[in-house]
Amino acid sequence: MAATTVLVFEYAADIDKRALPARIVDEWELTLKNARQRILDSLARFLDPDYGPARFADQIADASSDAYEEFVNPAFPNADMIKLKQRTKLATAYDQWKNAVQAAFVAGGVFETNVTNKKPKFSSRIQYVIGSVGFKPELWGPVSKLALLLVRDLRVPRYITAGESFSINMDEFRTHGNAYKDFGRAIVPAVISSYVFGVVMYLYVVDAVANNIIPATDGNTLINNIVTSTNTRLNKIEAAADAGYIVTLELQRNTTVSPEKPRVYAKVEHQH
Repeated sequence: MAATTVLVFEYAADIDKRALPARIVDEWELTLKNARQRILDSLARFLDPDYGPARFADQIADASSDAYEEFVNPAFPNADMIKLKQRTKLATAYDQWKNAVQAAFVAGGVFETNVTNKKPKFSSRIQYVIGSVGFKPELWGPVSKLALLLVRDLRVPRYITAGESFSINMDEFRTHGNAYKDFGRAIVPAVISSYVFGVVMYLYVVDAVANNIIPATDGNTLINNIVTSTNTRLNKIEAAADAGYIVTLELQRNTTVSPEKPRVYAKVEHQH
């Protein structure tokens, strides 16, 4: 007898930037400033006069240079000299680094000053992410809801809002809603990070075109590449679903609005 395919749910939502409430931005500033001493304490092993220089050389300088060398094309002219220059600069930078750290993390120093100075940039940039994931408990973002639906989170249908497209077979969702039992909820951050990666870059490009930073034709090419790359990642998550499930995950383009918006889409079907 042929298997019957039954819809579990289908979900789609457009995403735009979303500002954080001012109180949360203020909390971000205060939390970072309050962490100043803890950050400095965490660096104490590198500031120790007896063991600090050796630890800096091993765990910071050499570790950084080893990683940097992986990014240098060996066919590039003078590649060995480029790598050696970077390694030499870091290997001899301990005193400069130590003095800068100690100066930055004194009370009222550069660290605290820069946190305040960067607050407007944080408030602006975080909007690209919050539009995707939201901020609980006040706002459940589309990407968060989509990811939680994949693992049968029964709370999500209560948080569907106007403008979202949502169809659900509640009986099927209750009994067969978790398409990733083998992974458990560990699949949720993988789904969220994959969508956010694409959505944030997509919105960057939309804003760049709207502000005449790049031509629309270049923006169109970039967005197509972003969508393709994101969906390639999502295809791998689709393939990881449990046997008997058909999962479709896509980042789509909604060009029917101006400016256009990224759309996140998911559909889960179960075969009986």
